[in-house]
Amino acid sequence: MFIKMDLLSVLFLVATTLLASCGCCCDALFAFPSPPPPPSWVAHAIEHLLSPPPPLQATPLEELSNIRIPGAIASDTEILAYEAMPSGYYCDQKNQEPSSSLPSIILIHEFFGLNPSIIEKAQALSNALNCRVIAPDTFRGDVTDFIPKAIWLALTTPQERVNDDLDAVYSYLESENSQHNGKVAVMGFCYGGGKA
Repeated sequence: MFIKMDLLSVLFLVATTLLASCGCCCDALFAFPSPPPPPSWVAHAIEHLLSPPPPLQATPLEELSNIRIPGAIASDTEILAYEAMPSGYYCDQKNQEPSSSLPSIILIHEFFGLNPSIIEKAQALSNALNCRVIAPDTFRGDVTDFIPKAIWLALTTPQERVNDDLDAVYSYLESENSQHNGKVAVMGFCYGGGKA
């Protein structure tokens, strides 16, 4: 009897933890003081344990990037990147003529790759600091929200290739004389901070 009671207590704890985060109509479970849950709650908890997790969704890089930067001279690769300009930067929206040259920031993504979070940060930095922000994809097409793959990407991306990509981004900035005033900063988050 003692072992059976311990098993029920453990099952109650597991069910409570699972159901607290499941997002379904299980709020009534927390109205119980502390006795083991009725059999229907146990069945619901077991259903959550046995059902496969929802698939991880990463936004395709093609949807996030808005520019293609020519790679190093020796390679024929293109670097996908997101370019953020401060809101209201263009004085003539029709002709897209710049109102002035700006300082630039090269923003290196975290170990998940170039994702919507980095795009939002790039635009926020651009607006707040009145600068141009370019966030290149240093993983060259790989984006994930699965942590083991993110760790693998961070550990297996060659530093020389990242350096070449950042050099290409800098060369791109220098070639845009009308929008670039010569001041450049490099920063990053997580993996990107180490690469910066």
